Amino acid sequence: MNSGPFLTDGQFQMNAFRLRDRLPPAGHAAAHTGETSARGRHLLNEPLRPRAAATRENRSHRPRIAQKPLASPGCPGPCPPPWGLCFPPPAAVAEPTPMDHRFAASRSAALAVLAALAGAAMLLLLGACEREAPQTRSATLTQNAPPPVPRPSETGGPQVTLVMKTLTNPFFVDMERGARRAATETGARLLVRAAAQETSIDQQIEIVETAIRERTDAIVIAPGDSAALIPVLRKARDAGIRLVVIDNPLDPVLAERAGLGDVPLVTVDNERGAALAADQAAASLQGPVPTLLLEGIRGAANAEARRRGALSALARHPAVQVVASESAHWKIDEAFEVAQREFSEHPELRLVVCANDMMALGVIRYLKDAGRPDVRVTGYDALPEAREALAQGWLYATVDQRAAEQGETGVRYALRALAGEVLPARTLVPVTLVLRPDGGGADGRTGER
Repeated sequence: MNSGPFLTDGQFQMNAFRLRDRLPPAGHAAAHTGETSARGRHLLNEPLRPRAAATRENRSHRPRIAQKPLASPGCPGPCPPPWGLCFPPPAAVAEPTPMDHRFAASRSAALAVLAALAGAAMLLLLGACEREAPQTRSATLTQNAPPPVPRPSETGGPQVTLVMKTLTNPFFVDMERGARRAATETGARLLVRAAAQETSIDQQIEIVETAIRERTDAIVIAPGDSAALIPVLRKARDAGIRLVVIDNPLDPVLAERAGLGDVPLVTVDNERGAALAADQAAASLQGPVPTLLLEGIRGAANAEARRRGALSALARHPAVQVVASESAHWKIDEAFEVAQREFSEHPELRLVVCANDMMALGVIRYLKDAGRPDVRVTGYDALPEAREALAQGWLYATVDQRAAEQGETGVRYALRALAGEVLPARTLVPVTLVLRPDGGGADGRTGER
């Protein structure tokens, strides 16, 4: 037996009936093979189901098409499909009649016509799909894609994004106040965003990225780092956004390499301001003057400038000896911890020069706890809290760098740049040295710049 396909019960019984029709009389079969096979006898004697009993009668009116029996290897006679069972050939196979030929020809013609019609229909369908599919895809993409974000100036007045280091420092709160004053007077829309702390550089970078996505018209930024913000600011310029830097300048070499050397800068002469405060504090001290220098964020241009200014001024006083120089990252809490540590190691300290008022207030907190009113402390920014410490005698001097004026000038410059005006590369806001009443000068003494 061949390993042909499996048949259902109904298919097997119908094929058995067909086989039975083809078998010759028993005598003829015996003469050919000697005896009928067991499987043949089983099929001949198998009772047929009722629905198959009338099959022959029902098929008597159909023309019969002769099938060529399949040969099976080792079989003495042809083996009718589909099982490959070996049986003797029928006594005679009727030749096809003319009606058989006409029926076969008619069926072939009908099948050919149906195949042609089906093919034509498929071609028409594919052609319609090809004509309509691109339009459908395009419409789908248009519907799903977000509409382009218009620039704020296209739907109203120009929008300026003010990017601050932080708003926990009163200095930057004052800078924001000046920026809002300029926006109110010019009709510009001002969006103020700030990082959590002055050391949160990554947050500032993300703020600029957000401004780029929102397609703001201009960015006014007080960068927390002079180098780390340059790549994202270059990206903002490439997006068509006007840039103005305030307070802390960008690294000039890196900015020039990035094509940002012409970005307007509004700042103060930090080196000059720090020198004014340090020189005034050291001038009236007699004898050895062990000194502590508290720096801002190392690497920031304004912090480096203030450090240079303080050291150059202190070097002019032979009695002054800088025993330690530490960074407290502009923060009041870190300054308290540094003061606690340094005064433990150097209790002889008599002067502390701080790069901003927040750090000076942290040192003053420690001095109050330690009962050391004899130590002179200088700051930088002239915050309201620092002015209060001046009045109380705990702070000797500070520097007013006019934060509000820097913020206001920055916004006005941004609007002038949007109008196509060419701006100066560097604008310096004057600084003012502020002393306590018994500090050797009147409150409000002014530096030359």
